[in-house]
Amino acid sequence: MRLIEGPDINSHDAMNKGVAQARGEIIGFLNSDDAYAPSTLLAAMRHFHDNPACLALRVPCLLRESERIVGRILTRIDMGHDANAAWEEYLYGAPAFNAYFFRRALFDRIGLFNVAYVIAADRDFLLRMLAAGIRPHSLCEGAMIYQRHAGSATLAEDETRIIAFLREHLMIAHRLAAGVAPAQQTQLRQWRAHEAHQLGKRLLRRGEFGAAARAAALGWRDGVALARAMRRRAHLTQAYRQLAQSVSAGVAGEREPA
Repeated sequence: MRLIEGPDINSHDAMNKGVAQARGEIIGFLNSDDAYAPSTLLAAMRHFHDNPACLALRVPCLLRESERIVGRILTRIDMGHDANAAWEEYLYGAPAFNAYFFRRALFDRIGLFNVAYVIAADRDFLLRMLAAGIRPHSLCEGAMIYQRHAGSATLAEDETRIIAFLREHLMIAHRLAAGVAPAQQTQLRQWRAHEAHQLGKRLLRRGEFGAAARAAALGWRDGVALARAMRRRAHLTQAYRQLAQSVSAGVAGEREPA
C-alpha cells in the first residue's frame, strides 16, 4: 500500500495523483467507507485476463446502510444493451463510477479526470470513454458496496449541490459536442436542453429570476431537443423499473456478502 499525502485541488485531482502513482495495469477507485465483496477483485482480474481488449469493466453496485444491503443501483449496461443505452445511462442515469475497473491504457488514450469539474468529473470521464468508441464490459460476479449515509455526496439531495451538478453538466455537454459523431452530438444537445431546463426550474424556486430565465431560455431554445430529452429520461426511468422487476427478489434486507 502506498499513501500519498499533500494538498489537492479537489477529489478528482487526488484520483489523478493515484493513477499516476499506481503500479498495476488495472485501476479501481474506492471511497474510504465503501468496500468490495470478497470475490470481486479475483473475478475482475480474471475477466481482464480473459478479455485483453477490455478497457473498462463494471461490477454490480449494492447500497448498504449500517450492516445491511438495502438496494442495488441498476443500469441497462448490466443487462448487455447496445451503445445507445450506455449513452443514455451516462447522460441521464446514475453510473455508479466506483463500481468500475479500468485498464491503464484507457487513461493513456482519453486522459485523466478534468479537475475543472468539482462534482461531475467522473461522468465526464465515462462520456469521453464512450466518445472514443470504448464500451464497458459488465460482470455479474462480485460487487462494489456503497455505504449510504446522510452526508453522502453521491446521493445527496442538497439543492445547492444539485444546481452545481447541473451547471457542470452544461459545461460537459458544450465541451464534448465538438468532438463526437453527429448522432452523439444530437444526444448531447438534447441532454444540454434537459439539464438547462432542470437548472432553470431550481433557480426559479430559489428566487434567482435572472439566472433562471437564462437557463430556461437555453433549455427552450431547441424545443424539439428538449421534448426528445424528456422522452429519453422517461424511457430510462421505465427501463429502471423493468430492471428492478427482473432482478431476483429479496435484495433489500440481505446481509452484506460474506
